[in-house]
Amino acid sequence: MAAPRFRSRFKARFRTADVDASVEGGDHGALMAAAAQVAERRGWLRSWLSNAVTVYLSGERGTSLHGSYPSETRVGLRVYVAKPEYLLAMKLRAMRVGRRDEQDAALLAHACGIASLDGMLALLERYFPKEPPDPRRIAIVGQFVETLNAPTSKQPG
Repeated sequence: MAAPRFRSRFKARFRTADVDASVEGGDHGALMAAAAQVAERRGWLRSWLSNAVTVYLSGERGTSLHGSYPSETRVGLRVYVAKPEYLLAMKLRAMRVGRRDEQDAALLAHACGIASLDGMLALLERYFPKEPPDPRRIAIVGQFVETLNAPTSKQPG
């Protein structure tokens, strides 16, 4: 089974087993039925369109309009994509040490030009003002910043 491929704004190519989505308004059931049809046609898992991300969303809008389907003037689907800063804030909020979250967050941090603990905590404050990071989250983000800023040694090759 091939995994969905998606273009990104970054210099990296992403390959993922699912796409995180939040449905606001409209017919959630109809969207999930359409996603199931896409999965069947392409040989993907039925769970390729996931709304599990909703637990990490912020009240602060961190998205921009990607496209309107079938058009801007007709009722239909509006697709918004998360801005890199918003994605980084969500990664920092959800980050678990030693997981893929760190790789994704490093890519996002470089794209956003944020490499300091203060900068990352400010980003969390911006997108999640009602949920300040607890000491454990600060320690996890601090450890990530240390890893992010650690000098890399080049292997002879």
